[in-house]
Amino acid sequence: MDTGAVREKGKTRILFFAVPLAAGLALRVFSLVRYSSENPFAARLFSDAHHYLEWARLIAAGDAPREAFYQAPLYPYFLSAIFRVFGENLTAVYGAQLFVGCASILLVADLARAFLPRAAAAAAATAYALHPYPVHFEEKLFPETVALFAALLALRLAVRPRDSLLGRASAGLAAGVSSLARANLLLFGVLFPLLLLRRERTGALLFAGAFFVVILPVLARNLAVGGGFVPIAANAGEVFLHGNNPSARGSMGKVRELRADIETLATESRRVASEKAGRTLDAGEASAFWFREGLRWVRANPGAYVVLELRKLRLLLSARFTPLGSDFDFETARFPGIPRTLVFLHYPLLLFAALGLLRSEARRRIPPAVLVFAAVQVFTLLFFFVSTRYVLLLLPVAAWLAGAGAAFGLSGRGPRLLAALAPLVILLALADARADRAHATPYAQLASIRSEEGRWEEAIALYEEALRIAPLELRHHQNLARAHEVLGDARAAASVIAPAVRAGLADGRTLGYYGALLLQIGEEDEAERILREAIRIEPNRARTRFTLGLVLEKTGRIAEAAKCYREASHLNPDDPDPKRALLRLRDRPTSGHPTNRSE
Repeated sequence: MDTGAVREKGKTRILFFAVPLAAGLALRVFSLVRYSSENPFAARLFSDAHHYLEWARLIAAGDAPREAFYQAPLYPYFLSAIFRVFGENLTAVYGAQLFVGCASILLVADLARAFLPRAAAAAAATAYALHPYPVHFEEKLFPETVALFAALLALRLAVRPRDSLLGRASAGLAAGVSSLARANLLLFGVLFPLLLLRRERTGALLFAGAFFVVILPVLARNLAVGGGFVPIAANAGEVFLHGNNPSARGSMGKVRELRADIETLATESRRVASEKAGRTLDAGEASAFWFREGLRWVRANPGAYVVLELRKLRLLLSARFTPLGSDFDFETARFPGIPRTLVFLHYPLLLFAALGLLRSEARRRIPPAVLVFAAVQVFTLLFFFVSTRYVLLLLPVAAWLAGAGAAFGLSGRGPRLLAALAPLVILLALADARADRAHATPYAQLASIRSEEGRWEEAIALYEEALRIAPLELRHHQNLARAHEVLGDARAAASVIAPAVRAGLADGRTLGYYGALLLQIGEEDEAERILREAIRIEPNRARTRFTLGLVLEKTGRIAEAAKCYREASHLNPDDPDPKRALLRLRDRPTSGHPTNRSE
C-alpha cells in the first residue's frame, strides 16, 4: 500500500476516534475525580438509584426477587456482577460506567464515519463526547449508560451491508439486550425487522429471531412466577398514567392513588388496581388497568391532552434538565464536577440537527435504522412523559443529524433555513434560562445527608427550602418536623405538621405523629381528637393506638388506656412499649373518668 495512503488513513482514524475519545475521556476523568471526592451524592443514593442498589445486593447474595420484573432487569444484574468482582464499591461502578461511556463515544464516531464526511463525523462525535448529560448519568446508578451502549451497538450492526447476515443476527441480539436495560427499546426490536422485510427477508428474520431469543426467556420467566403477560417490565401502565393525568406537566406527574415511591410502587400499584377492579390482578393485568386509567383521562380531556403533548415536545427539545431521581442543575450549582457551561453545546447541536432533519440532502445520509430508532424514542417520550434520562438515548441521533446538517444542509436554500431556525433556538435557550429550575426533591435529599452527618441547622434550612418549593408535598412537612424534634423543639415540629393537617394532606401515619407531638407539648385534648381521626383512617397502625393510650393514661382514663395498649400489642407483638405500659398500669386504679387536671 502507498505510504501516503497509509499516513492519510492513520490521520483519518485519529480524527474519527482519537479526538472525540480524548475529549470525552478527559472530561469524564476530571468530573469523576471531583464528583467522587467532593459531591455527597456520590456515596449516598436515593430513589431509583437506591432501588437498583438494593436489587443488585439481592442478586449478588443469590436472593433475587421471585415476582415479575417491575422494571427492566439488566442493569441490576450488571451492578451485581461488579459487586461480585470488586465488592460493593460505588467507585468501581462509576469507573465501569465511565469505560462503557467511552465505548459509546467510539460507537458514535464509528457510526458517524459510516455515513458522514470525515470532518463532520469527527465534529458530531466530539459534540456528543462533550455533552454533559451522558457524563452526568455515567456517575449515577441508572440504566441509561448501559442501555445507550447496547442500543448504539445494535445500530452499528444494523447499518452493515445487506449481505452481512451475521451482522443482522448480532444486531438483533444487541437490540434484545438493550431492551432488557430500557424496556421502551422493545419497540425498535419489533419495528426494524418490519422495515427490512420487503427488501431483505432473510436478514429481517435473522434479526427478529435473535431479538426474540433474548426477550422470550424473560417473558417466560415473568409468566412462570405468576406475573401474567409481561414481556420485560410490568411498570408500563403506571408510567403512562404518571405522564398523562391532571397533575402532569410534560414530565412525571403525581397520581393521587399511587405513591411515587419506587421501593413500594410495584406492590402498591397491584394492590390498588386489584381493589378497584374487585379481584386480585397479576402484574400484567395491573399494568393494563393503569393504562386504561390514563387513556380514560385522555379521552375525557382532549384539549388538556393536546396542551400536555405540546409541553412534552417543548421539554423534548430543551436543554432544561428534567429530573427523575437526580438533578443536574442542583448538583452542578453546589458541587464541583461537570462544567455547567457545557450545556450550551445543546443549542448549536439542536440548530444543526433541525437543519439536517429538514433538508432532504442531509436527511438522506442518515441510515433508515437510525431514523426508525429516533422515531421510536420520540414516540415513547410523547406517549409516556419526558425526562432527561430518557431523552439521553436521542442525543447520538441529534449529533449525527447535526453533522449531516453541517455537511450537506448548507447548500441552496440551506443558509436561509438556518437563519430562520436560529431565532427559534435562541428563544428556546432564553426560555430555558428563565425557566424555574428549582425542584424540591434534591433539597430534601441533601438535607437527609446533612442530618446523617449531624449538621442539623443546615438540614433544617434545606428542608425549609424544599417545603417552600413544594408546600403540598407531605414528606417535606414530615422531614422538617422530625428535624425540629431531634433538636428538642416539639412545638416547632407540631407547627410544621399543622398546615398539612389543615390542608387535608396528612395520612393516618402523619396524623399519628402529629398527635404524639401535641401530647409532648401538653395539648392532650387536641392530641386525642387527632389520634382518633388517625385510627379512623388507618385502624391497623399499632403506634397510633399506643400514643392514644398515652394520652388516655395522662388524663386518668386508665381502663381505656389499657385497652389501647392491648390493641397496639396485638397489632404489633414485636413492639415492647405497649407491654411495658401495661405492666406500668397493673397496680394503678382503673377509673373510667378523667382525673381533675388541675390537681
